[in-house]
Amino acid sequence: MGKSDFDFAICLGIHGFTMVRHYLILLGFIGITAVMACQNDGSGKTSENKQVSNSESVYLEGPKIVFDTTSYNFGKVYEGEKVGWYFKYRNTGDKNLILTNVTAGCGCTIPDYSKEPLSPGKRGEIKVVFDSEGRVGHQYKTISVESNGQPKMIELIITAEIIKK
Repeated sequence: MGKSDFDFAICLGIHGFTMVRHYLILLGFIGITAVMACQNDGSGKTSENKQVSNSESVYLEGPKIVFDTTSYNFGKVYEGEKVGWYFKYRNTGDKNLILTNVTAGCGCTIPDYSKEPLSPGKRGEIKVVFDSEGRVGHQYKTISVESNGQPKMIELIITAEIIKK
């Protein structure tokens, strides 16, 4: 024991010092147990691959689709113009991601996407073209994306304010 340990032991007595050591060891054990319990998913094994939020690049079991953004506002668009946007995404899972179906809510919005599998960690994009012909005022359009990943379905949104010519 060092001088400060010895002084502390004399103050508490040898038995008091031993009790403090045991108390600190017990606190350390409780802390480690609490941290491990927070990582347990109930299956008996600890989970190191939990997704905390949609924007994090944490790997999960199976494919996982994470979009950079799920909505886009074209702002003011003159009637008759065609405008486009690329919704970019990433496969943050550990298996190939496949987009199984991408559909727009109406015929004025056309999505274009790759049907090829996307490897883990790779990026892809969905091109969306909106045709404002015959439309005036605020427009709100949806694009449904279905995949073999998590989530199985996600909705993308485009908006615009169409100005009459």
